Amino acid sequence: MSKLPLRLSVLKKISESKKGHNIKTVMESLKNEYGNERQFHEPAFLDHLLSLKESGLIDERKISVDTDGKLLVDYVVNNEGKESLRKYLPKTK
Repeated sequence: MSKLPLRLSVLKKISESKKGHNIKTVMESLKNEYGNERQFHEPAFLDHLLSLKESGLIDERKISVDTDGKLLVDYVVNNEGKESLRKYLPKTK
């Protein structure tokens, strides 16, 4: 079975938590599947998250600062994002 496009996998991963996910937790959870790809780096994931937000598929839930002083934004999937997942995810039998 082929992999989903990374951006769709990011949206799917965020949808699996009611508390939300930030860039670190999303990258950690997708590392096994996408870790060897050239696009597996923080700037690319930030681009995916910002694109999903600007497309109206995810919302900011919480903003904090990590131990390195970096801003962390937790995102949750909104109704539009849930509808996109229903529309674009492969149907499972």
